[in-house]
Amino acid sequence: MPDARFDPFGGDSTMPRDSLSQTGRRILPRVIATGFTAAFLGDERTLREFVAGDLVARRSRTLGEVPVLTLINDSYDPLTERQLRVGVDKDPELIRQFTPFCGRPIAEIPDPYGCHGSYSDHFIEALVERLKRLDIHPVVLDTYQAYHRGSYAHYVSATLANYRRIQELLSESCHDYSATCSTCSARNASASMGLRSSRSSPGRWRIAAHAAASTRGRTRARCAAS
Repeated sequence: MPDARFDPFGGDSTMPRDSLSQTGRRILPRVIATGFTAAFLGDERTLREFVAGDLVARRSRTLGEVPVLTLINDSYDPLTERQLRVGVDKDPELIRQFTPFCGRPIAEIPDPYGCHGSYSDHFIEALVERLKRLDIHPVVLDTYQAYHRGSYAHYVSATLANYRRIQELLSESCHDYSATCSTCSARNASASMGLRSSRSSPGRWRIAAHAAASTRGRTRARCAAS
């Protein structure tokens, strides 16, 4: 994995917190955020966002600002069968081996080529290497690691504590929250069955979720939990 990482919510950081201009005036970095779900490498069409972000960063630098281009890897996203086919270049044997992993976060799935620690690590490194050839050098943020470090804990806790109120404020067009099934780890067909605060970890919440079959028939039942 690339070494350039930082925690946007505190802790060790490679991103400059602030800098001093030539006049001694303290300036804050301007963060330009881009994102990708590293489930496959893709083609030139996946580069548009990063090229645009890099252009903004370069322009910002000419204006005397301190730009930081970030690449947020949505590694908690579940792998889909379409992504798998693209990721393994339609290799029938790899598709057969890895189809059972579909629905699980890509950070928890083995590298199909056996050269990295996870499925996500393999493709994010390939993407970063491709960007380097274009002289684009983003700071990589890994959402799976951020969640497990507790970087989002405060925000998740506040969201769940005010769940009903938020539902009232959000429009019906917003995407639903998807929980991870506690039995089979699937996310793409799970339904929240209950919510309670964790006694052992104040400020943390536990969600009882079950991965049921999709009503559209696109996802098989992932586990036998009821």
